[in-house]
Amino acid sequence: MAVVAKVTYRRHDYPEYKKRKLREIAELLRKYRYVILVSIRGVTANVLHETRAMLRERGSVLKVIKNTLTKLAIERVKEEKPGLEKLEEYLTGQNAIIFTNENPFEIAIFLAKNKIAREARPGDIATKEVVIPKGNTGMAPGPVISLFNKVGVPTTIREGSIFVT
Repeated sequence: MAVVAKVTYRRHDYPEYKKRKLREIAELLRKYRYVILVSIRGVTANVLHETRAMLRERGSVLKVIKNTLTKLAIERVKEEKPGLEKLEEYLTGQNAIIFTNENPFEIAIFLAKNKIAREARPGDIATKEVVIPKGNTGMAPGPVISLFNKVGVPTTIREGSIFVT
């Protein structure tokens, strides 16, 4: 005789702070004419704060929102804003959303002009080709040699300095 267990799932209600956030996002989606989705993979909190402040001066709002919460907000307003659901397919990874009434191309140009540089970190992908010329680096031998080896730069030590071969 087989025993069949009936499994019932109880749907938990969302916490109040998530409900507030969902209402806020839905309201922003209704209020602003354009929504710009921006990948923030590898972007530091300081850079986000500076960008948020620059956009605020222009009358735009930058929010970092979880993808699931964004999808729920889109579901709430898709009747009022047709076409917004197309944004859902791009909601992967770490994202920020810019809400604006300005021309989105002007915002993109503004962001490109105001890029905030930072030093590279392990795991980053170079946006430009990196060329290390042959010769004396002017660096004393030490832990930096392991960094050169890690990225595959051939080195030797001569005259108390690291040379790139």
